Amino acid sequence: MRPSSYLKALNPDSDVAQDDNWMLSYIDVFVLITTLFLMLLVMNNASFGTVDAPSEGIQEALATSEVSVMEEQAFVERLIAPKPSQEDTELFSTLQSSIITHGMQSHIQLVQEADRTRLEIQSRVLFNSGDAYLTRSGEALLDKILPILEPTQGIIVIEGHTDNNPIKTKQFPSNWSLAASRATEVLEFFVSEGFDQSRFRAVSYGDTQPIVPNDSSANRRSNRRVSLVIEQAL
Repeated sequence: MRPSSYLKALNPDSDVAQDDNWMLSYIDVFVLITTLFLMLLVMNNASFGTVDAPSEGIQEALATSEVSVMEEQAFVERLIAPKPSQEDTELFSTLQSSIITHGMQSHIQLVQEADRTRLEIQSRVLFNSGDAYLTRSGEALLDKILPILEPTQGIIVIEGHTDNNPIKTKQFPSNWSLAASRATEVLEFFVSEGFDQSRFRAVSYGDTQPIVPNDSSANRRSNRRVSLVIEQAL
C-alpha cells in the first residue's frame, strides 16, 4: 500500500486528504488552460486563413488600380499630344493628289507628322550617283512640286541624306558634304523659281538618319534621299 493511502486509512480527516483535494483542483486548472490553449491555436490558424483572402483581394485591387492609372495616363497623353492642324491635313491631301496625278508615287514618299508634312524624294531621281547637280528629270519633278508649295506658309527645311557607303573625293570628302551640297542645290532651285529664300533651310544629316537599315542595296537606295519638310506656320 502506498504511504499516502496508508495514512489516509489511519486518519481520513488528516491534512493528506486536503492535499489530494488540491491535486484535483490543479488538474482542473490544467485542463482548462490546455483547452484554452487549443482554442487559441485553432482561432489563430483560422485567422491566418481569413487573412489570405483579403490579402489576395488587396493585391488584385492594387493591380487593377495600377492598370487604371496607366490607362488614364495614356488617355491624357492622347489628349495633350499634338495633332495635325486642318491646314496640314489639307496640304497633305493636296500633295497626295498631285503626287498620284503626276505618277510620282514611286519616287516620293509622303509622311504626315504632328506639326509638319514631309516629302521624301529619292536622290536617284534628282542626282546622278556621287553628284550634287540636279538632273533634268530632277528639275522636272521639282517643277511639278512648285505649284503645291507656292500657297503654303511657314519654313521649308530641305534635308540631305545618304546611305552609309563612304565617299571621299576632292569635291565631296564625306557623306556630310555630299548631303549638304544636294540640299543646297534643291534650295537654290526653289529660290531661282521666285520663292522667298528666307523660308528655306538647308540641313545635312549624312548617313545619321536612315529610314531603313543599310543592309541591302534596296535599303541603301531608300536612305539616299532629299526631304522637303514643310513646317507648320506659327
